[in-house]
Amino acid sequence: MKAKLFGWMLAGVFVSCTSNQNNAGEVQTLLPQEEVSVIEPKADVPAKVTVEWARNEWSGKTHDVALSENGSAQFAIMTDNVITDFKLLALTFVEANEMGEIKFSSEEKFALQNLSADERVRVQGTMFGTIPNIGISYVENGQKKDFAIVESGEDGSLSLMEIKGL
Repeated sequence: MKAKLFGWMLAGVFVSCTSNQNNAGEVQTLLPQEEVSVIEPKADVPAKVTVEWARNEWSGKTHDVALSENGSAQFAIMTDNVITDFKLLALTFVEANEMGEIKFSSEEKFALQNLSADERVRVQGTMFGTIPNIGISYVENGQKKDFAIVESGEDGSLSLMEIKGL
């Protein structure tokens, strides 16, 4: 009898440790640690990294970065796949050659080890004229990629322009 009672008590402890009751009174079963999935990049699928004017409605995690106290531009950087070694950069124009290739120097302002699809980086800063002064860098499939954030002169939308040599 004592063995059965102990068995039922042990089972009750196990159930109470592996379930959780939310505010609505529903019981949610928690997964053992080895069953929790880790977000990995989708193999051989290039990430689509985008930039757009920031909106307040967002259900994922937001990393807020202020590049300047009174920056008039507020935009968000997002991806649809995991990227690594993400960096937000302050760009400084160095020179342009006769082929139209622009050379920048950069200074790291913010960094994340990983940026995934359920996260965004919201940036407040100032964008000056037609020469980009804000950029990003990240690693995807072992390859470093560098981009300047540019504003369209036609419709005011934001886009990423690949730059070389950072």
